[in-house]
Order: sequence, then structure tokens, then C-alpha cells
Amino acid sequence: MVSFMLIGSFVLSIVALLFAFYLSVKIKKEPAGNAKMQEISEIIHKGAMTFLNKEYKVMAIFMVMTSLVLYFTLPRGLEITIAFIVGCIFSVIAGRVGMYIATKANVRTANACETDIKKGLNIAFSSGVVTGLFAVGLGVLGISVFYYFFSSDPNLIFGFGFGASYIALFARVGGGIYTKAADVGADLVGKVEKGI
Repeated sequence: MVSFMLIGSFVLSIVALLFAFYLSVKIKKEPAGNAKMQEISEIIHKGAMTFLNKEYKVMAIFMVMTSLVLYFTLPRGLEITIAFIVGCIFSVIAGRVGMYIATKANVRTANACETDIKKGLNIAFSSGVVTGLFAVGLGVLGISVFYYFFSSDPNLIFGFGFGASYIALFARVGGGIYTKAADVGADLVGKVEKGI
């Protein structure tokens, strides 16, 4: 029999994802500023998404290798491998959504702050909420579903958590390197523009 807590977790995860989607649509409806702001924003967005796509392609190789190790070395390797792969996919989705909405919200935040700081703060905060709700919502959704199927052996759920953490760890390290490169690039451009 399915417990009330399990049903509640599943329903709340769906609510979290739907609310995150609602906030995403709301953010996208905000004005993105003048043509120059939109041009720069689009360049930043394309650069960030291109980096993320490249990074995920490299991570996919390691994901496949790790999946094979889990499958062939652990008892009940098939179930753990499936949970691991779904965890990886959910983590990739959360990362892509987070990057997408962050790069779209930046220019809208800057534009809103020109007239109303509070409105700019609301857009920026909503962008962070979208990222957080997608990460948590997908995490709880995955755990709820796998607990439903693997309740006889909850240890199998560890594969899901391992997959989600696996991608997040690589993305964090790669994202830090990308961010530092972007900071250095922006600093150099600023100095060139000012003739320093």
C-alpha cells in the first residue's frame, strides 16, 4: 500500500516543478531592455549554453563508463544503474534549466533596476527560485518514484542520489573554471575599452 507521505512527496514535487515553470514564463515576459542590452545578453546566453552542452558531452562519457562499472560489479546492478542514469538525467535537466533562466533573467534584472530596484530584486530572486525548485522538485520526484518501485530494498535509491551528485560535481568544477575565464575576459575587455 502506498503511504500518505510517498503520495504527498510525489504531489509536492510536481507542484514545485509547475510553480518553477510558472515563474520561468513570468520572468520571460519581463522587458529585456534596449537593443544593445538584448544583443549582449544573447551573446552571454549562447556562450553559457554552448559551454554547458560541451561539458555535458564530456560528462556523458564518464556516465556511461560508471554505469558499466555499476552494472557489472554490484548485486542488483541493473536497478542501481537505471537509478544512476535517471539521477544523471535529472541533474542535467536541472542544470540546463538553471543556466537558461539565469542568463535570461540577468538582462531583465538589469533593465528593471533602472527604474525600480525592488522589481529587479524580485526578478533575480525568482530566477534563483526556479533553479532551486527544479533541483529539489526533480530530486524529490526521483526519490518518490524509485522508493515506490524499490521499497523492498531502499538501498537501491542510492544509485539515483549518486547519479544526481555525480553530474552536479562535474558541473560545479567545470562551471567554476568557466566563470573564472569569463571574469578574466570581462576584466580584459574593460581595460581595453578604457585604454588601460
